[in-house]
Amino acid sequence: MGFGFGFILPALFGAGLIYLFAAIAGGAWFLLRTAKLARSPDRRTALAAFFASMVQLAVLIGGVALDALFR
Repeated sequence: MGFGFGFILPALFGAGLIYLFAAIAGGAWFLLRTAKLARSPDRRTALAAFFASMVQLAVLIGGVALDALFR
């Protein structure tokens, strides 16, 4: 399992489907933005990747909170 998929590991060890969905959705958004950054490395795409990382973290934390709330 590669480094980029480490966010899915908690789902394999008991985290619920809400967490898994949040991890996949947030991770996919972040990967899309970083792929664009790799293809076109400029300030605009760098900032988009940076903000996508913050969105990914917020979605992941929200998924953890909702997952805990609905258990």
